Amino acid sequence: MKKNYTVLLLAAMLSLNCMPFCSVQTYAAAASTESDDGILTVDEAVSKATAYSRTLKSLYEDNEINELDEHDTRRDLINSSEYIQLTNLNVELKRLMNSLADYDENVEIEKRSIRLNVIELFASIIDAEDSLKMYDKQIDINKRELNIADVKIKLGLISQSDYDSLKLESERVINERQSLEIALEEAYTSLNRILGQDLEIRYTVSLDIEYQPLGEVSESDMERAVLGSQGVKQAEEAANIAKYRLDVYSVEYSGGRKETVRNNYAQAVRALDDTKTNMRSGLRQVYNNILTAESSYADNLALLEQKQKSLEISALQIKLGKITQLEYDKAKYEAEQLENTIKQSVYSHYVLVCKFNDPDLI
Repeated sequence: MKKNYTVLLLAAMLSLNCMPFCSVQTYAAAASTESDDGILTVDEAVSKATAYSRTLKSLYEDNEINELDEHDTRRDLINSSEYIQLTNLNVELKRLMNSLADYDENVEIEKRSIRLNVIELFASIIDAEDSLKMYDKQIDINKRELNIADVKIKLGLISQSDYDSLKLESERVINERQSLEIALEEAYTSLNRILGQDLEIRYTVSLDIEYQPLGEVSESDMERAVLGSQGVKQAEEAANIAKYRLDVYSVEYSGGRKETVRNNYAQAVRALDDTKTNMRSGLRQVYNNILTAESSYADNLALLEQKQKSLEISALQIKLGKITQLEYDKAKYEAEQLENTIKQSVYSHYVLVCKFNDPDLI
């Protein structure tokens, strides 16, 4: 039985992005009356979320302004004859050109982020719905155990303390199920919020993701990923602009103190170093999480194989009358619970691999 951490894990996922080579065949079947054909696929959800994205709208708008500003700055640069004005205009032009050059990649990163977010929310919904089904089975098992306990306590075969413990466990499971219903509602709310849809709409979602290990990764591979990231590139651009402003500074013609310009450059260099450090740290953490996830996946597969073999034996035992139906159902429940755990681990592993292959999504 999943304990409280099931609900907490789901909530953490909601606080919850993939490279082209991290693509996956994903789909969702929906029972929403709001949809014309009754189906919502991941691609359709991503399309809706992309069209609704406030971040993308801001990027579009900022780029339009940057294009206009670049034109005006070039015009002013041609007409200017003062050193300080020429210098400032040239610095501003460099900044605008960098922003314009970065625009397409920033848009693509945001689109990849949206897609991964949609997949994470689909996984959250699936986890909650699977868990609710398992809670229902656990509630049924607990109810049957309580019925047996009612008879045993009347016959003096168990103590009042043992009976009270069974009853308390049954109540705990019912309460946890209610908390999970709230988490499921929050998952749908989060999905509909990024889609720009009515928050009350519900979907039946599923993901078709195949488990693929990350494979061998060297330190040089990780360093190339860090240095090639858009975040590091933009921090380098900011440092280069600050360096240029310092190089062209003139005591006679430039405005302001040189110390200020020098400090701005020093801060830009530190920001670049911090960006690289944070990116390396984040990538290392994701890599370690992947290793842990792959180890757990292998262990759970082996454990599931054992449980399935044991379940086959239990099926024979129940036919021979050596175990009760309740004992068989409890063993089957444990195997099904492990299957759900493995399924969800495939989703979470996929998200980790996507982030590892695309550090700007970390």
